[in-house]
Amino acid sequence: MELPPNVTPTGKNGSIPTSLDLWRLCDALTVVQAALLIIGQDPSEDGLEELVEEWEAYRQPTRYRTAKIALEHAIRRYELDANIVYIGEPEKKFNGHQREVDFIIFSRTTIEVSDLRSWLFSKGFTTGFFFPDRRQEADYLDPDHPRFAPKLAAAVHAWQAVENPGSKSPKSALEKWLRENAAKHRLTDADGNVNETGVLECAKVANWEPKGGAPKTPTQALIPAPLVKPSPRLAVVAKSKFSSADMDDDIPF
Repeated sequence: MELPPNVTPTGKNGSIPTSLDLWRLCDALTVVQAALLIIGQDPSEDGLEELVEEWEAYRQPTRYRTAKIALEHAIRRYELDANIVYIGEPEKKFNGHQREVDFIIFSRTTIEVSDLRSWLFSKGFTTGFFFPDRRQEADYLDPDHPRFAPKLAAAVHAWQAVENPGSKSPKSALEKWLRENAAKHRLTDADGNVNETGVLECAKVANWEPKGGAPKTPTQALIPAPLVKPSPRLAVVAKSKFSSADMDDDIPF
């Protein structure tokens, strides 16, 4: 069904989806398509998907061959499930041997996007085309940035990690985390000892309760039970039913 001329499909942020965005509608991709999307290239742009395998290596998009080779190896090693298409019929024998994986047609072999995403995640990938909702780390957390500040990054990572300090104060919990991760955040000296001054400085920046004090524990106010006054009529009845004559003279013990 065609949309009316004045209606344009929009993404979840209200923007018009690009051709690259529309590839997210696919539940399965060929190996060639997947490799191009991993490196951020649109397979449909200028017929790239059909032409890329015909080009010499120097003409192919940067990093494409690396991504494609990684996918091919993962499929051959059964690390990545795929709907494999072979040259000819795979159940037939070739020179007396079962047809080998080298006869896979990768341009027609498809991978489920969910399996591809899981495989990428297992390899440490959490950003890029297949992870659109993942938060991109800011430039100031990138160690390769020319203005990277290790203590700033350490303070931010500590703040992100310590969401619930538990019974500790935020400052103490932040200091503990920074000591445990000191080597990773350049908070150690040449001998590998923790730089306590650096830890305290980073914890001071990340501390969201600079006034100090123990973490607040919610308390429940005790509400006194209401006093119930006996009615005069009940008092009279009680008095009429019991008298000193009804009581034993001797104490039973």
